[in-house]
Amino acid sequence: MAIAFDEPAPANNGTHATEETDGTPYSKHKAAERKGQIDALLAGVLTGPAIAAPLPEIAYLVRELGLVAGGGAPHLVAGYGFAGKTLALQSLALALAAARPVWGAYACRDVRRVLHVDLEQGDRLTRRRYQRLAAAMGVDLAGLGDSLGLAVMPPLSLNASHADGWRALMAGRDLVIIDSLHRRNQGRNSSATPAHRRDRGPNSSATPAHPLRSEMTS
Repeated sequence: MAIAFDEPAPANNGTHATEETDGTPYSKHKAAERKGQIDALLAGVLTGPAIAAPLPEIAYLVRELGLVAGGGAPHLVAGYGFAGKTLALQSLALALAAARPVWGAYACRDVRRVLHVDLEQGDRLTRRRYQRLAAAMGVDLAGLGDSLGLAVMPPLSLNASHADGWRALMAGRDLVIIDSLHRRNQGRNSSATPAHRRDRGPNSSATPAHPLRSEMTS
């Protein structure tokens, strides 16, 4: 293995500097710095015993779906328009917030704090769907407290200037559902296809954030 290092910067007269301001010879100073870099590199190499050590258990929100707890890559929920993606994710959000089986099939042992960022349906339809789902699942919607949150049409885009707003929404949440991703991505999408036409296609999205985020496209 070869490791390349930069040469010392030349002094103003075209020759290499010979001493640092503390009086240490420049070459010795750089050699000590390089040795520290190599030692740190070698310290990070795992040997047989470390590779063979038992791996820690992974925490899941829903193990069967591979939905991990904590930060991670986004999960993408994809499908044609009117396939039921939003309704399925609202049901998942309710189940996690109430510690009920997800879709009646997948265990959820702990109450989770979920936020649904609605950029598609609006206040009345989204709340009405939650009310109907909660009634069907036997969940006391009002009793969930802040385990379930709903942000309707927040004035946020995916521009860097809105990063603090997204972080504030995600703070303390186990899962954030963004419905839909392309609604916050408009203006950054090179496609000239109108939004109502794109909705008919199999576009998508879902995410674990950091809380774990789930982004989806309806």
